Amino acid sequence: MEEVKLNIEVQPVIWLGESGIELSVYIGDGPCDPIVEHTFDYEGLIEKHFDMFKVNGLIHQREIADAELLVIKLEQMAKYARQTLIDVTQDMNEAYR
Repeated sequence: MEEVKLNIEVQPVIWLGESGIELSVYIGDGPCDPIVEHTFDYEGLIEKHFDMFKVNGLIHQREIADAELLVIKLEQMAKYARQTLIDVTQDMNEAYR
């Protein structure tokens, strides 16, 4: 029996979209179209995060601080995103003056 070796390139691509975190998987040598595409919507991800802390549908008082860490980070990231948008649009506007 002849031994055959194949190299298969698998390239996952993840980015932020308007509706969620988008995952595409490309398989093959320089493929143009993804084989797998999936969007993890932000609301669903946030709900799953809080579900980790729930017991009988509620988050216990001692778990609230840990659960809130995501909210704090999301607020920081929203400010970062806004400032980054301002910075890159100002840079672009200045480049065309």
